[in-house]
Amino acid sequence: MPVELISLVDKHHPVEVRLVPLRNYHGAIWYLKGSWIIQLNRNDTPSRRRFALFHEALHILAHRKATPVFKKSAYGAGSFNELLADYFAGTILLPRE
Repeated sequence: MPVELISLVDKHHPVEVRLVPLRNYHGAIWYLKGSWIIQLNRNDTPSRRRFALFHEALHILAHRKATPVFKKSAYGAGSFNELLADYFAGTILLPRE
């Protein structure tokens, strides 16, 4: 798993990746005591965990400077945030060229 690459998403705060049994999610991020924690579902396949890792990395990139970066609106901007994170992960893992 490319954990060392993920440490580059925030050069000023450590990023720790933990495999945990998640029931309803593939991943989550937390900012605790000056560090980022990415939780990945240990029950997922390795390829699904890699996708979730980069998905969560975008959320860290988005929230480093301001919270929230994407404002929610009446027509579901929260879903847009997830779609953007999925697109980012897919682009990293499956580049066109």
